[in-house]
Amino acid sequence: MEPPAQTQPERALGLINAAYRGVQDARTCVRFFKRDFAESGNNYRIDTSKIVMWGQGTGGYISLAASTLDTYNKIPITEMPVGKFLTNLDADPELEPMIIEQINGDINGATIVGLSPGGPIPAGDTLALPNHPGYSSDFQLTVNMGGALGDISWLDENSPAVISYHVVNDQFAPYKSAILVVPTTGDAIVEVQGSYLTVAKANTLGLNDAFKDVNGDPFSEAAEAASATTGDEYENGLYPFNIPLNVIGRADGSPWNWWSKEKWDTIPFPGAVALGLPEGTTFHFVASLSDMKMSSEKGRTYIDTIMGYFAPRAFEVLNLRPATTAVTLLDRSVVSLSVSPNPSYGLLTLQSNPDFEMKSVRILDVTGKTVLNRPAVNASKVQIEHNHLTSGTYLVEIRFEKGIVTEKVLLH
Repeated sequence: MEPPAQTQPERALGLINAAYRGVQDARTCVRFFKRDFAESGNNYRIDTSKIVMWGQGTGGYISLAASTLDTYNKIPITEMPVGKFLTNLDADPELEPMIIEQINGDINGATIVGLSPGGPIPAGDTLALPNHPGYSSDFQLTVNMGGALGDISWLDENSPAVISYHVVNDQFAPYKSAILVVPTTGDAIVEVQGSYLTVAKANTLGLNDAFKDVNGDPFSEAAEAASATTGDEYENGLYPFNIPLNVIGRADGSPWNWWSKEKWDTIPFPGAVALGLPEGTTFHFVASLSDMKMSSEKGRTYIDTIMGYFAPRAFEVLNLRPATTAVTLLDRSVVSLSVSPNPSYGLLTLQSNPDFEMKSVRILDVTGKTVLNRPAVNASKVQIEHNHLTSGTYLVEIRFEKGIVTEKVLLH
């Protein structure tokens, strides 16, 4: 992104290009975890069917874009306003998209585009190299804190559920819809849609139906009360922070943030003069203009509220209800389970009939303590490294959809 660009179309061009590359990176990250799950034994111990993409500030723009901008064709066709990401910066008077798929790569960052003959892009270079192709880039829940959506038309019935937190008076990211400006100069960039319009449309589309009945708890009641002070109807999934402007008319747009005053009060802010401040004004002073009461205690209080509002909704969207406590013991022959080698020297392989996927695997020591846990295997073959375990006898518990199988193993 080039905020100091001289014209509004140039600033919009830089913004959408930066956002597009951010979406490619975010979606590539999702595929990384899915590839690790499928090919490398789930080193990160996550359930790849329950992924949340969470961003704050600029990251909020990326999380919202990554969840809604699922096809390239949405870029040239926008609603608020129409054609905001079309341009004629070159000599050709005909408008063309600010993103060209053949140059920038596909929205997932999963395809390579032609190598450059030279010019702005060095010869032989490319703007897109695929990583972890062949895996889905989809995720299940989007969370935005103080960001906005590039265009409301991007949000459709294929988008995941969305939870959003927004300071109503935020001067950088609009609560509803407004023209985004360069913070240091006030120059216009492009109109974007904020949390209120985004969550309202998500609810209209039924994207948030999973948590439509979550209400009555202290955090939901506080969000509803805060919404009432804005004069708007409460939208489940949106927590508005209706914070008054401070004494100099600035909004505390990210009250959950805090920083080291000692460190940032020694580093000059390069855009100080553009803000009408003396040269040499520090980062801390500029940031404190918006958040005059910044402290770790204040930030953590807001984070506590954020997590209190998020948790019951994520619980519903991600279907985190525990399985029934009734356990059926299965014979290994029912699922054609093999555990080998036994004894095992560093790498244990578990394999079942492909029709009977292993859901999870636990290894317990002789006292019954869990020493290794794979909570989301969802495969008929898994390899487990156990070099970190002390040599001895262990119990392997493999959970299937219809019950569990337990096997005694000797690990070295």
